[in-house]
Amino acid sequence: MQSNESTPGRKAREPWTFNRLVVTIALFELILGLLVTGGFSPAVFLFVGPFLIPGIVCTALLVWKPNPWFYLAAGISISYLFILFLPFIIGGLSNPASPYEFAGYAIGLISLFWALPAGVTDSCGRGRGSPWPMSVRGGGPAKASTRSPWSS
Repeated sequence: MQSNESTPGRKAREPWTFNRLVVTIALFELILGLLVTGGFSPAVFLFVGPFLIPGIVCTALLVWKPNPWFYLAAGISISYLFILFLPFIIGGLSNPASPYEFAGYAIGLISLFWALPAGVTDSCGRGRGSPWPMSVRGGGPAKASTRSPWSS
């Protein structure tokens, strides 16, 4: 058996798509942003911990078994924390004199701008005959196709 073959009875794993990688990185970036915003105090997670549970669960499901609905759920559950606290974030971004608060909110907004589009585009695009998602390793389509996705 070669290294690219799976053992008998096991299903071959799907290659990581670019959107899957972006959503996973956005979750870690969200946690980093919250840690920086809280001044590197783990006590901040007592308050935001319940808000992080859906993002962690949906991202774990996405990593374990990629499904179009998991992309959408992970993208929304990572993004909704910063959408929910947007009034406080705008106030924190307007005062760059507080470096921890400003940097944490900036990192968190980057995770918002990564997770939501990646989750929505991958969940909507797979079911409608759009081109296969880009693979992380090759930079091309994750599944080889001889037909151009734009030809009719």
